[in-house]
Amino acid sequence: MNEFAVATLDSLHDATLAAQVHFSGATPWYRGHRRADWRLRPVVHRGFSHDAEVDMLQRFRLLTPTRSPDCPESQDSASWLTLARHYGLPTRLLDWTESPLVAAFFAVSGAPTGAAVVWCLAPGGLNVSQGLDHSIYQLAQEELRPLVRHAFRRDLDLDKRIAAALAPQRDLRMLLQHATYTVHGTPVPLEETEGCEKYLVKLSIPEGARSPLGQALRRCGIRLMTLFPDLGHLAQDIAQEYPVSQQGNEGSSA
Repeated sequence: MNEFAVATLDSLHDATLAAQVHFSGATPWYRGHRRADWRLRPVVHRGFSHDAEVDMLQRFRLLTPTRSPDCPESQDSASWLTLARHYGLPTRLLDWTESPLVAAFFAVSGAPTGAAVVWCLAPGGLNVSQGLDHSIYQLAQEELRPLVRHAFRRDLDLDKRIAAALAPQRDLRMLLQHATYTVHGTPVPLEETEGCEKYLVKLSIPEGARSPLGQALRRCGIRLMTLFPDLGHLAQDIAQEYPVSQQGNEGSSA
């Protein structure tokens, strides 16, 4: 698998161009990992059973209408799946972004220990490897319906494909994060699928470059408050601008 080292915004730009050349001109999608040993598989395939997956989605769909005025139609499984994922529910969706800057932000955020990774994906190349067309599908399209419906149903045959897909941006954070997805019918990590070197490229960020790259991204406006438009992340983002003194570190009683 092709791998490039990234330490600055310039080298990130150069590496994304190299990835695009490797993909024969196809525009990549990106995903940032804070740890180099994290696998490319969605949360629901990291220890949850299929019964748990179905139960969690059904409960989310049942309890959301009293908490949100803008819910998908009851039969719009694709929209329910993306909405659940963007609010943190374990699903078979893996989040990607069309922005390498957004992916780099997620890669270097948090405690700066160890190397980080930005993965580059050729979505059309992935789909061809799974017996689909080179086009990028809508998550609600007929070709992907078995993959989506199986997340909500126990009585369907298992579809073990992995597909790249787009979905309606029902939430503002989906827009701001340039959200795209892969939907996984199998727990096999994407980087372990046969022929993955044709549609995956790895960008490695050394530990020492995490903090400088994060600061450079922040200066470019890639920060919590611009990617998560809610008051909690706004407060967290503002607080990051001020150093914490040794006094007042006793914690909170709340």
